[in-house]
Amino acid sequence: MKKYRLAALLTLVLLSLVIISCDSNPKAASVEDEHDNNELVVVEENGVKYWTCGMHPSVKISVEAYENGETKCPICVMDLVPVQENRNSDSENISLNVSELERKIANVKTEEIAYLPLYKEITTVGDIEFNEKKVESITARFPGRVEKMFVDFTGQKVHQGEPLLEIYSPKLIAAQEELLSAIETDKILQDRSNNNLVQAAEKKLRLWGITTKQIDFLKEHKKIEDKFVIYAQQSGTVIKKNINQGDYIKTGSKLFTIADLRSLWVMAEIYDYEMNLVSMNQEVNISSQAYPSKIFKGDISFIEPVVNPKTQTVRIRIELDNSQEKFRPGMSVNADIISYFGKEDEFYYGCPMHTHIHQSEPGLCEECGGMKLVKTPGNLVAAIPATAVIDVGRQKLAYVDKGNGNYERRIIEVGSEAYFKTDNVVVKYYELISGLMVGESVVSNSSFLFDSQTQLSGAAAGAYGGSLHEED
Repeated sequence: MKKYRLAALLTLVLLSLVIISCDSNPKAASVEDEHDNNELVVVEENGVKYWTCGMHPSVKISVEAYENGETKCPICVMDLVPVQENRNSDSENISLNVSELERKIANVKTEEIAYLPLYKEITTVGDIEFNEKKVESITARFPGRVEKMFVDFTGQKVHQGEPLLEIYSPKLIAAQEELLSAIETDKILQDRSNNNLVQAAEKKLRLWGITTKQIDFLKEHKKIEDKFVIYAQQSGTVIKKNINQGDYIKTGSKLFTIADLRSLWVMAEIYDYEMNLVSMNQEVNISSQAYPSKIFKGDISFIEPVVNPKTQTVRIRIELDNSQEKFRPGMSVNADIISYFGKEDEFYYGCPMHTHIHQSEPGLCEECGGMKLVKTPGNLVAAIPATAVIDVGRQKLAYVDKGNGNYERRIIEVGSEAYFKTDNVVVKYYELISGLMVGESVVSNSSFLFDSQTQLSGAAAGAYGGSLHEED
């Protein structure tokens, strides 16, 4: 293969021969020049905008200066070539013709605009916290002294119904005596009135956390216990222990905090412009460096209604099943939120020309004046490959394959960036809004090369024809 420098040199030689062989009028030469079959031809009809050098495109000579005699490049003294007015016009479509050889060398590929099930993805970082619904505080319901600790360190696991501590309480002794006295009184008054003293005494003990089993034992054996055991109301892990054996406690004193770690929360943040991608009960993929080869599932259970003005983010809560106890509060994890376009079980009627038109009923497109709407599954949207979209700032462009080496530049409108997964390969796309029709083919490879060529015209494009050829 020829080296790039050799290709450029030959191009310049050919360009010089073309200019010498043409009429002395440079304007006529630029119009009458015939291109070789291997050149990139730009179809143009507008006038000259300025004159440039095929070797030094930074040189820009105005039409007036050229007509006053500045016809040579001030750097290399080459003859200048024209750049047409329509080169920088974003409001007009431009047509190109690319030979078969050039398409092969540039590895030009095209892809058809089609309806695809696109999805968007948010990747963020979250912190694992306790599930507040699964946290319970054990408090003292009566005063007393801690006689014995069955759970004596933080982090100890307990099961529902297991004993936590044993308390001596004079008030509890008095309450038992009150119940036994009420039972005896009820026996005396049984035949004469309906006595509720027993029920009132039992209720008092239950409010103090005494179980039905303990009350029944007291009623059956008539034996007053001077120490009572406090039991765990739920299974979990002791995350706080506020007492020690021998401590005196008051009514309302917090004794333990127990959390069920089989369910945790992941608190993550997303940017405010991503709020349309999340919804309640949406599935989230959770991953961690601790388990690099595993993906865990969670569901969004809450989206905060307020945006953080400093970070412009919104906190979301993800409920994570931790029945295998892989995670611990305080850990950091990655959260991947996947949002699919529409729903599979829904349909809409769309216009092949104006793909942003979505109607619930069949009919004609209101925007293009008569094109019949097509029934489309709700999870499909018109998609254009991201590699086919050229961002020029205010506008976005694409090149349409018209067949036989002919291409047309189009101004298009696209939505947000999205993805499509096929054969375990993820490809980036844009949601197509307008400018192209479903079924049209666009250049998905080398499109930026096409656009760079349209920035030159006539002999200038010929001077840069070597850019289509690969370097050794």
